[in-house]
Amino acid sequence: MRFPIQVDIALAAHKTSLLIQAELGGVEFPADDLFQTHKVQYQLDKGMIFQHIHRLTRCVIDCQIYLQDSVAVRHGLELARSLAARVWDNSPLQLKQINQIGVVAVRKLAAVGINSIEALDNTEAHRLEMIMSKNPPWGSKILASLKDFPKLRVSVKMMGKVVFGCKLISWYELTCIRMSKPDDPSKSRSRPRWASSTTKSQLFFTGSQSMCASLQRPQTGI
Repeated sequence: MRFPIQVDIALAAHKTSLLIQAELGGVEFPADDLFQTHKVQYQLDKGMIFQHIHRLTRCVIDCQIYLQDSVAVRHGLELARSLAARVWDNSPLQLKQINQIGVVAVRKLAAVGINSIEALDNTEAHRLEMIMSKNPPWGSKILASLKDFPKLRVSVKMMGKVVFGCKLISWYELTCIRMSKPDDPSKSRSRPRWASSTTKSQLFFTGSQSMCASLQRPQTGI
């Protein structure tokens, strides 16, 4: 578990945390007959949690945006992304989003350094087939399924900053770019198509007197 429970599991919040982490961590339900009587209840509880967790996460993110807590917003967005994919966002388990790739396949791919969607997309078909002991055209089908997988790029540009006493206000322009490949890159001479959307946001930073003094004081090089 990424976030272990350090006390006796006695509260509903503890159970909820374990169920969410088990799902995002790819923990499979035990196959022993001893546990089968609990499987139906396990599936019901998990379904109930994931039915409401997205709205609750969005609510937390909106509240932190209002409070101008950028760190909490970032963690909330990472959690929301993980919950939507039902895998931890920064783990090799993100490969499970591809059809025909399960937990066992993820372990084989991660063992040779293929631990992300981008790394999988940059791997040749014949190497995938060799790693997974599959026959052609298994690798080509996997790579073809990645063609419509969203490939996002984010750029941030500072537009300006103003210091008011001990408060530094900075403006940033955030650009999100999604690239889609041509239907047949080997035959198409056109460039990849880019669709971009731009939003602007403000980042507020408040520091102590000494911190603001160091920001306002000219910096000297060595």
